[in-house]
Amino acid sequence: METTNPTSNISTKDKIQEVSLSDIRMDAVIQSRDEMSPQQVKNYGTAYKNGAAFPPLVVTQRPGDFPGSTSYLLLDGFHRYQALLNIGRQYVEVKVIETPLDATSHQLRWLGGRENLKNGLPLKTKDKRELFKSYIKAGQHRNGHRFKSSREIASELMFCTHQPYRDWE
Repeated sequence: METTNPTSNISTKDKIQEVSLSDIRMDAVIQSRDEMSPQQVKNYGTAYKNGAAFPPLVVTQRPGDFPGSTSYLLLDGFHRYQALLNIGRQYVEVKVIETPLDATSHQLRWLGGRENLKNGLPLKTKDKRELFKSYIKAGQHRNGHRFKSSREIASELMFCTHQPYRDWE
């Protein structure tokens, strides 16, 4: 599946594959939450042990530490990733989103945050505000040269009506 976001100049091709957890890096700057929930990590770990099916983690591919090697930057699924580490899993299914190497942290955070809004633990108000800031800094509030309407923005953010976010800038 390929999608192009006209506002951020990021074309993404998504593919599902299995990778080693040790090849996935976490970066707190990209995490859409201020803090992890230890209870949620524990709950996910228990669910994984019991055979529950979860959506794949969302990552983007990056060059590895050695020439020709690959690593993955975690965009969405931080709680699931930690739960898998805690229970000793070695491999995980991921959805790889191909992004430019020069994508900004705000662009990457928005891509991960957008995935996070679709499932999982709801974001706290503070996290929603920070995701909104990344949305703006990533240029998602524009469609070419025009600004998107309040309703368009609210539809993409999925966590507010078109009124409250105006005070978040």
